[in-house]
Amino acid sequence: MVKSKSLKSLEKEFHHYCQTRYFFPLANAYRHNNNLDKCIEVLRQGLVFFPRYWAARVALGRALFEKGDFDQALAELEMAADHVPENLLLHRLLATIYFNRGEFQKAARYCWLVLFVSPQDQECLNIMNKILEIQGQSSIQDQDQDQDKPFHQDKPLLYQEENLAEARKEKSDSPSPPPEEEIITPTIAELYLSQGFRDKAIEIYQRLLAEQPDRDEWRERLYAIQGEVAPAPRAKMQSQQSDKIVQQLETWLKNIETLTMN
Repeated sequence: MVKSKSLKSLEKEFHHYCQTRYFFPLANAYRHNNNLDKCIEVLRQGLVFFPRYWAARVALGRALFEKGDFDQALAELEMAADHVPENLLLHRLLATIYFNRGEFQKAARYCWLVLFVSPQDQECLNIMNKILEIQGQSSIQDQDQDQDKPFHQDKPLLYQEENLAEARKEKSDSPSPPPEEEIITPTIAELYLSQGFRDKAIEIYQRLLAEQPDRDEWRERLYAIQGEVAPAPRAKMQSQQSDKIVQQLETWLKNIETLTMN
């Protein structure tokens, strides 16, 4: 609970600096005071001016989730997912939403992202155990005891998920649905990189750029992983060339004015 005096101070700052990031602490204060409607309102106002303020977008997704507006929460969280791959709250919320929607493969994917960093995360362990139970599999804890090592050891997370899918297929009496296409995102690339699978991360970024060649931030990240210096974006190069031409013209103009005066 935020004291009324502190809340009024934040409100005053927000109204005085309405086009700055003061909206974020005010929104958090409203949330801590259980005023989700005001929290959501302020976050949406602020994101109009700062649409790439990803922490605020995750906070909006969480507030919408807590209010029960899961479709809007999903839209906001998915928008931020590629930009803040280290945000465990985001992945935990996405795992919960997809589990409640019955999209177990996507739920499992986001659970793995959390459990790789925090293997004892209780919320994601509960979701994974429910998915395993639905599929007729033993719990993660039982699998760990059988294997006598952590479930995420030695292999990248996506391989673990593929193995889980294979195990489900072997034990299921009913025909399995066709596998979903591999999800390729910067988040998955960074996950592979964090586990030491550099070539796989490079491959994913190359595939992403083949589909969207105008994403300069992906190209810069790819060159960084490869240990190379990224070339300047085309728009930036054109801007630099234009500036150079303008400077040259100004120099010529000054020289002409000097000659005329003499």
